[in-house]
Amino acid sequence: MSDEKVSVRFDRFIGTLSLELGSRQITIDDLPNDTRFFHSGETDQDQIALWITADEADVLAKMVKFIIEKQRISESAKETLTELLPRIETARDDAKTANPG
Repeated sequence: MSDEKVSVRFDRFIGTLSLELGSRQITIDDLPNDTRFFHSGETDQDQIALWITADEADVLAKMVKFIIEKQRISESAKETLTELLPRIETARDDAKTANPG
């Protein structure tokens, strides 16, 4: 597998899905704006995309950290949030990279 950065962008207003592989791009047009996206294979359950901005992900990460550190919650909830936090932080960082400034 190549070390090229791969990005998938969906413009729901014009219905275009673009797959960017370094200097190459594949585009699919005319998708409905309510198209759903799933990620498979990482766990035994499909994961659904959560569209979130860098600012929203930053707030969510802070809230999750607060809950983990300060709130009384069950151990299973704490484990789930602890596993989720790095994915939220990655989403935040990826969104900042996609939209610098």
